[in-house]
Amino acid sequence: MTGPAPTPRDREHDSRTMMRIVAILGAALAISASLQAVLVLGVQSETMRGIDAAPLMDVGRRVLINLAVVVVSVLLAERLRIEQHRPPASLWLVAAAGATVGGVRAIMQLSTGIYSQEQWGSVLIDAAMASIMISLIFAFALSVTRSQQRLRAAERRTILPAAIAADALLRMQRAELRDRQVEADALRSSERGRIEAIRADLEDLAARADASDRVRLASVLDELDALRRAGRRGLEAAIYPREIGNGLVPALRALVARVPAPIEVTLRMDAAISATEGTGNGPLGLEKRLLLMRLADEGISNALRHGYAQQIEVSLSLENSRVRMIVADRGIGVRLPADLRSLGKLRTRIELAGGRVYLGTQPGGGTRLAAIMPVAAARGPRHPAAGPGATSVPLA
Repeated sequence: MTGPAPTPRDREHDSRTMMRIVAILGAALAISASLQAVLVLGVQSETMRGIDAAPLMDVGRRVLINLAVVVVSVLLAERLRIEQHRPPASLWLVAAAGATVGGVRAIMQLSTGIYSQEQWGSVLIDAAMASIMISLIFAFALSVTRSQQRLRAAERRTILPAAIAADALLRMQRAELRDRQVEADALRSSERGRIEAIRADLEDLAARADASDRVRLASVLDELDALRRAGRRGLEAAIYPREIGNGLVPALRALVARVPAPIEVTLRMDAAISATEGTGNGPLGLEKRLLLMRLADEGISNALRHGYAQQIEVSLSLENSRVRMIVADRGIGVRLPADLRSLGKLRTRIELAGGRVYLGTQPGGGTRLAAIMPVAAARGPRHPAAGPGATSVPLA
């Protein structure tokens, strides 16, 4: 088969399909063959050996033997992994599995008295028939598994290129947005410095001007402040996350609301953070809000892109003058220590702001990305752990 190579998860799924089909068909055949042999055809081991017939005991004995043979067949399916081989190797393995199971069944029948030692002809015929039936079961299971493999490969040939292209486009857009945000931060800082310098010059002129000029200069200062505020709002609306000027809580709500169905995203927060960061006058300030928002956006994106998560929870709390944010998902998780380069620059900026980033495993499976950000300026990166029950390490 052509197409993307199967992953370890694909191989395990194919193996389970083979084992499941062999188990179901083998068990059905075992029970029906035992009942037919004893109750319909009247073939009983005790009758063959000249002993009084006991049909129920003989049915039970034959069923147990045949079910044991089914267990052997399933173990062979699990060990041989026939579905991973191409013809003719897979066909030889099917025949070998059938012959092995037929031989095991014959030995068990001889050892339990189903056949006597003198009935080798009947034993060989029974073994041959069993080998053929088991081989047909393996062949059917292999056919179904092959169809499953072909369907999966066809879907991936169609879907994977589109997914790769969409992911590449998303990465380009995110990279462009990050560059614009960095430029916007630099522009905002430069603009604020220049406006403050102009304001200082105007105030100095106003202090030395006469009364009429001071009134005009005061009006100019008011217009300059209004222009600065309008420019900041326009810049924030064009570059920054939605609602960021109204506080971290509204911005996070807007971010969570943009995640499409059927992904389930839950936002939890305590009363303290709702009261302090529910408006634009919160203690964090715009820079720290932006850092936490970008970390939340990165955490949700990584949970979807790398963790294949269907459930994500974002929690926000204020404890001891520190804001704690956790993005936890129920995806496939990450290996520690994790190396997510997309978080590297963001981690550095958060640490420069006095915060700390932790990446670890979520209890019960999944990934937990946590950040602790001091409300006031911090001198060092010493902070408490990322949350109870988490197995996490600082992201380095």
